[in-house]
Amino acid sequence: MSQTPGILAPLQLVDGTTVGIDGDPPELIGDVGYGGTLTTVAGGCWGFDDGIGTTTVFFLVGGTTLTNDGLGVITTDGVELRVGDKVYGGGYGVRPGSEVELEWRAARPECFEGRRAGVYVGLNKVSSGAG
Repeated sequence: MSQTPGILAPLQLVDGTTVGIDGDPPELIGDVGYGGTLTTVAGGCWGFDDGIGTTTVFFLVGGTTLTNDGLGVITTDGVELRVGDKVYGGGYGVRPGSEVELEWRAARPECFEGRRAGVYVGLNKVSSGAG
C-alpha cells in the first residue's frame, strides 16, 4: 500500500482485520465524548458503532501497536482494545469532501462504502467484548 500524506499503513491483525492509522492528528481535539462498540465493517476494517444507527470507519493515531497475540491493539494511552469492546473517549472527524477525507478514502476504499470515518483518541474501555 502506498503512503498517503497523513495516513500511515494500517495495522494488520492476525484475524485479517485492519485498523486505520492517522499520522497527522490536529493539535487540539474537542471535548465531545463518543461512546460505542468496536466492530468490523466491509473490507475487514475496524468500525465504531455508536449504538444509534451510525458506524464509522475506525482510525487511531500513530504510535498504536498490536497486542502480543495480534488480535487487538494498544493505544498510545496504553489501553488494549479488541473488536466487541465498548469504549468511551474523544475523537475527531473531518468535513465531508475535505482533502483529509479524500485521503482517507483513497487509502482505504474497501472500508468506506457509504461510511464516514473518525479518529478516536483518549479511549477508555467500558467493557470487554466476547472476542
